[in-house]
Amino acid sequence: MTRSQLAALIEAQGGAASGESVVDAERKSTWDGDTKPAPINVDDVEYTKGKGKLSDAEVSAAIESAMDKTGITPEARPQFKAVLEFMADKESGDNADAVNLYDTNAIGPTQVDGAPSQSSRGTWQTIPSTFAAHHAAGTSNNIYDPEASAGAAINYIKDKYEVGADGSGLERFAASRRSNGYTGY
Repeated sequence: MTRSQLAALIEAQGGAASGESVVDAERKSTWDGDTKPAPINVDDVEYTKGKGKLSDAEVSAAIESAMDKTGITPEARPQFKAVLEFMADKESGDNADAVNLYDTNAIGPTQVDGAPSQSSRGTWQTIPSTFAAHHAAGTSNNIYDPEASAGAAINYIKDKYEVGADGSGLERFAASRRSNGYTGY
């Protein structure tokens, strides 16, 4: 079944709550509560833009949902949220459709979004191979989806920088990001 067929079915049955996108309704219905990373094949990464500059509320909602899906403990959530809000601002200017065409990652064959395959993309500027390897269960395969971008970023931070879901190691990670104004991850 195609996404548009599923969308029509959900809408016909009243499955999407008022104000909720069909993609959000589909994602909620398929997430089983698992908070372990759910890697995908890099060939399954999708490149659909469309959200643009996110409001503070949209950034917050993406982070909150991604923290749910990556198992961040209640005690660590305020600290994780602050770090992720800071990173979204510095990485993409809170732009879900951002693509970095100028760093060393911007190489490889052109993808459907017009950018080289390994360009950093989305709100938290992951490259497709990192996004795929650290994909969060219950999020879309779209690298430009803010929730999926946040989920992959959280899983990457936890894995690469040995940051725990309880926030252990997060202050060290955050301090290194803020050095010299900002350091990417």
